[in-house]
Amino acid sequence: MDISINSSLVLPTANTLTARSMVLSTSTLINAGQVVYADPISKQIGLAVATDAIKSTNVVGVALTTSAANQPIVFATAGDLTFNSNALTAATTYVLSAANPGGIAPTSDLVATNYGTILGIATGSASLRLDIVASGVQK
Repeated sequence: MDISINSSLVLPTANTLTARSMVLSTSTLINAGQVVYADPISKQIGLAVATDAIKSTNVVGVALTTSAANQPIVFATAGDLTFNSNALTAATTYVLSAANPGGIAPTSDLVATNYGTILGIATGSASLRLDIVASGVQK
């Protein structure tokens, strides 16, 4: 089950690395806390999902801003992120969700046709150490 995220409580910390000014696709609304990928052809940002090879192997980060279609976005690429309290379980590895585009789920949610993309490990109930590893292979 995907973690429940309050987008207004997704915040970078002092060691969060970010990227900026990449444009969203024309049909995408992205909320802070959702996982994003960069389309290798159009170079636009969209919502990542573990059921799609392209969208899972090209994950670039977690949105830090809520952005509408054709607007720039800021996203975290590595480091610590703060989420709403009790959204995470300490020492649990979190991956890209297959259930919802842009979602974050515990590793145990992946099933046999999902592409494995590790997002990071929780360092507390509200903190995720982001270190993206896209395997490019199905479970």
